[in-house]
Amino acid sequence: MNKIKINCKNVEILDAPLFYDINVFNKCEESGSLLVTLECWKDIHPAFKTIPLSSGESIPYGIIYSKEASEDALKFLDIIQKFIAQSGK
Repeated sequence: MNKIKINCKNVEILDAPLFYDINVFNKCEESGSLLVTLECWKDIHPAFKTIPLSSGESIPYGIIYSKEASEDALKFLDIIQKFIAQSGK
């Protein structure tokens, strides 16, 4: 986003809510705005066309799971934690 802010002074950047729902996409479509979003949302709205953006920026992500996760889920999380510890990240 910093490149857009620097190079496109006439572009107004608005932050979307922390959590997207269909209302964010509907508002964007109704106003004719552009939306920078994740590739996983590419098929969320029939009126949208997604164009990949190669900006070199990234976002943090994680795994969401129940506080009462199954034994299999906990085993999976343990494997992931060990992998992260070994990779030094």
